Amino acid sequence: MDAKDITGSLDEQIRLACKFVEQNMRVFAVKAPNRIETPQFSIEIKKFWLRRGD
Repeated sequence: MDAKDITGSLDEQIRLACKFVEQNMRVFAVKAPNRIETPQFSIEIKKFWLRRGD
């Protein structure tokens, strides 16, 4: 597992933390008949925080 020091404003920390988790999470995949990927964690929270910044 990777580690990262995240600094900056709260908004920047949240954005960088979500990006880090998305890049480093495991993805479970099934091939039946097409590949179906299921991420280890939901990235819906990332979408929520990104919308708040708009």
